[in-house]
Amino acid sequence: MKGTMRAVIKPTAAKGAALATDWPIPQVGPKDLLTGDLIGGDTMATANAEFLFPLFSEQAVKGLLFFDAGNAWDGEVDLGDIRIAAGTGIRWFSPFGPLRLELGFNLDPRDGEKASQWDFTVGTVF
Repeated sequence: MKGTMRAVIKPTAAKGAALATDWPIPQVGPKDLLTGDLIGGDTMATANAEFLFPLFSEQAVKGLLFFDAGNAWDGEVDLGDIRIAAGTGIRWFSPFGPLRLELGFNLDPRDGEKASQWDFTVGTVF
């Protein structure tokens, strides 16, 4: 659809850390029936929660537990089709910028989807 923005949730999959913060498993949202490619939707819902805790305070290293939920739809919204992921990770606020290493778990994997995924990120999420 030319000239129309469409929501595509790209959970870093975990991502990294989640739908809004990089979905850690596969990308979610409406897909082309012939190719399986993401085509995006016109409606999106996301929610995430993170619990950060100090591991090594003097070195600015923190541990992380996260939970993410969400999806994108084209047309009718189906809240029964919410995708969920949870995971853990480490964040280091290094002298040259933040570093993130996270492991996300797809809590309800579908055919062809990974059950888990590692994610490494340098910098901040915009």
